[in-house]
Amino acid sequence: MDSNSDPCFGFAFNNVQFSDRLLRIEITNGGEITNVDSVQDRKRRRTDVNTSAVDGENEKECNPPAPRVTDLHISSPILAAQSPFFYKLFSNGMIESEQNHVTLRIEASEEAAVMELLKFMYTNSLSSVTDVPALFRVLMAADKFEVASCMKYCTRSLLNIPMTLPYASLPPEELTALPLVGIMTLLMSNDLMITCEDIVYEVVLKWAKANSSVLEERQGILNHLAPYIRFPYMTCHRLKKILTSDDFEPSVAHKLVFEALFFKAESSLAHQAAIKADSHDRRFIERGYTCRPIKTVEFEVPHRQCIVYLDLTRKECNALYPSNRIYSQKFHLGGKEFLLSPCCNKDQQNRFHHFGLFLWSQEKGTSVSVTVDYEFSSRWKPTQEFAIRRKGKYKFTGVQSIGFRDVLGAPWASFIGEDSPYFINDLLHLRAELSIRL
Repeated sequence: MDSNSDPCFGFAFNNVQFSDRLLRIEITNGGEITNVDSVQDRKRRRTDVNTSAVDGENEKECNPPAPRVTDLHISSPILAAQSPFFYKLFSNGMIESEQNHVTLRIEASEEAAVMELLKFMYTNSLSSVTDVPALFRVLMAADKFEVASCMKYCTRSLLNIPMTLPYASLPPEELTALPLVGIMTLLMSNDLMITCEDIVYEVVLKWAKANSSVLEERQGILNHLAPYIRFPYMTCHRLKKILTSDDFEPSVAHKLVFEALFFKAESSLAHQAAIKADSHDRRFIERGYTCRPIKTVEFEVPHRQCIVYLDLTRKECNALYPSNRIYSQKFHLGGKEFLLSPCCNKDQQNRFHHFGLFLWSQEKGTSVSVTVDYEFSSRWKPTQEFAIRRKGKYKFTGVQSIGFRDVLGAPWASFIGEDSPYFINDLLHLRAELSIRL
């Protein structure tokens, strides 16, 4: 992703003939990694900067071992044009014309990223940096040394690469050390390889707590990041927790949660699409989750009940053949976590393929035994109403599954065909009703 509009001075990088200064990089091991926090109104921490006379005599290090040193020939106009940090350094620290040495002290963990950043300031390209962790480290260095063009380049590159959470291929300590622009870049991606939006929220919460111990300041950070969190795709269980937490001010929490619940309650996909089209808010855009989003409705009376809606495209169903399965996001009932798992499998005689649907229980902490009445339904033509396909009763005591290899009572070819009565506008609408009757 080279920038064609900006000049390239790659030929001048570390070339004494086109340089007017010597940059001495002292690389140390141990100690705190030098990072910069770009959260609003927070004080930036900067790398130690020293100037030395022409004879190159530097101050002695107080603490052994001595740092490793790398010297680079640099052009102060090129670096100053790209970075306010270097502009201030050269204009304030080089008053005497004979002072042509400048020393930067960085940690060994920063070395590769800083070197790539310096090259970028000459070439406007990071052609050798292609993986997510390396791009994030250069982004951190660019934020630290105020190279806005490199921050923009890294952000655009990261948005074109599928990333994973909770760590986006970074160790936890590096994730929490990301600048604000780094965490925003993560949240802007539609291709995070995660099971559900709950994980995104937990990562943001952890990042905010690591960067601020003051409640009001942390709430301000979360308010700033809220437009990048897809609240409508979080589970109802997690949304309820937001209402009773101090993550946001009460009025903000109620607005975010109720907007999300209203979106979930819209049974019409066309209406949901209209909301997305009319809004420029990223919160309504679905990411590429590894587990399929669901909509749930919960009741406590006359008995505990959970109704789960799961929609699958014809393409997703086609991908199940001949022996694959997918999983829904988790939902809760009677103190247990459950999920739905559509699949393609053969009947018990191992003759024909069918569309199957299973209910899985997930252990979480102590063992809870519950007896569940369940019904599996699907919409079908011509009425487009839900019709009960299978039902039963099962006592869950651990990590278990119950379901049907042929939930629709049709061979695979009839189920997936163009004239299938089960697809409405190329969508399969499934519903599971779970009840606990005491």
